[in-house]
Amino acid sequence: MATIGYQVIDKATGLVVPFLPGAEELLKPTSNIGQVVAEQKRQIAQDDYRQRIAKTSDMLRKAGSLVEQVEQIKAVVA
Repeated sequence: MATIGYQVIDKATGLVVPFLPGAEELLKPTSNIGQVVAEQKRQIAQDDYRQRIAKTSDMLRKAGSLVEQVEQIKAVVA
């Protein structure tokens, strides 16, 4: 059986980084390819959502339009 290996290397550090969180699990041989594809799509969608929220929050923060809790208040509430 032939296998294909994937590596993503960070050019700045030279370190190998996963191209998706949990990629090692997704790249294992399986007979449930549909489940693997569904999991990859879910992870990609979640990562995209997190990036969009972070970009939007950053943009609103820079514009002075983002209302955030102060760290001291967060500590008191928790």
